[in-house]
Amino acid sequence: MRLCENVVRLVPAGVVIAGVTNDVAQLYPWYDEERMMGNIMSVAEIAKANDMPYIDYYSAMVYGDRELNYALSNDGVHPNADGCRIMEDMIS
Repeated sequence: MRLCENVVRLVPAGVVIAGVTNDVAQLYPWYDEERMMGNIMSVAEIAKANDMPYIDYYSAMVYGDRELNYALSNDGVHPNADGCRIMEDMIS
């Protein structure tokens, strides 16, 4: 809902959406993988309908096949300064 209200309606030149990080980390008792995937798909559909490009940070920051590279995070979930630099370079 916030994506439509705060992004699509305002027609910005660009937007960065770093979504579901805390859901993936299971920091909330209501964590539900189906709900999380539904949220991701909704954001992707809204972005596609409004010609917002997708940048795949995951592939550049993953270690092995699933987890965030520990060198790019202080807590295993949120990117640290090195992780943010990778994201910034990809956006630029």
